[in-house]
Amino acid sequence: MSLPKLSMEERDRTLQNEQAITEGPQGQGETILFVEDNDLMREIGSQILEDMGYQVLRASNGEEALKIFKETEHIDLIFTDVVMPEIGGAALLRELRKAGSDIKAVAVTGHVLAEDVDQLREAGVISIIHKPYDVDILADAVRKALDNA
Repeated sequence: MSLPKLSMEERDRTLQNEQAITEGPQGQGETILFVEDNDLMREIGSQILEDMGYQVLRASNGEEALKIFKETEHIDLIFTDVVMPEIGGAALLRELRKAGSDIKAVAVTGHVLAEDVDQLREAGVISIIHKPYDVDILADAVRKALDNA
C-alpha cells in the first residue's frame, strides 16, 4: 500500500499545521463534543483537537449530539456546525438550554447572516468561526470559549 504523493504546497501546508498544533493553545484534557455533518471535516477537526490535548466526542448532526450529550457525564464545550440535517447547531444549543444546560459553544459556518449571529449568541455561542478555518483559528476559538467564565 502506498500513500498518495503530496505536492510541495500541500506538504508545506501540512508541516505548518503540525507546527501550529504544537505551538498554539493546548488542551488540558477537556471534553469537546464536535458536531459536523461533513465526515472529512469532522475527522480532521476532531483529530486536530485530540492532538492538542482535548478529549473529543463526535456527532454527525444535532440529533446525534443530543443523544451523546445526554449519555455523557461531563462535556466542557460543544463545537458545532450551524447548518446540518436533522437538527442544526443553533437548534441543538436551544434544546440543551431548554433542558437546563449552560454548556459553552463554538459555532462554525460556511455562511452566516446577521440574524443568524444574534440567534447563535442567544443560544450561548461564544465564538463563531467561518469555513474554511485553519488550525490557529480553531485552537484560539476553542481555548477562548473554554476560558470564558
